[in-house]
Amino acid sequence: MLLGRVRSVHDSRMLQLQSYLAVETLPVPPVHEMLDSTVAWPMLANDHFNCCTSAAAGHMVHHWTTANQHGVFLTDDDIVRASCPTDR
Repeated sequence: MLLGRVRSVHDSRMLQLQSYLAVETLPVPPVHEMLDSTVAWPMLANDHFNCCTSAAAGHMVHHWTTANQHGVFLTDDDIVRASCPTDR
């Protein structure tokens, strides 16, 4: 089994961003990063259940709500219920 990135195939029909946008016109990224508002990144059960998609969604909710001063902090149990819904 081969692992890693598949070799890219050149296709002349592929759209190129440089054909539509001048790189010089792009705005400079902000100096202050919004991630500074999030102090801790909990595991959100990813170390026990390999539910990285649900944990990532939980981290996004945590970060976005903290950055907007309305912190919503999900627990490991919330993530497990979201990724493995069952009748408990």
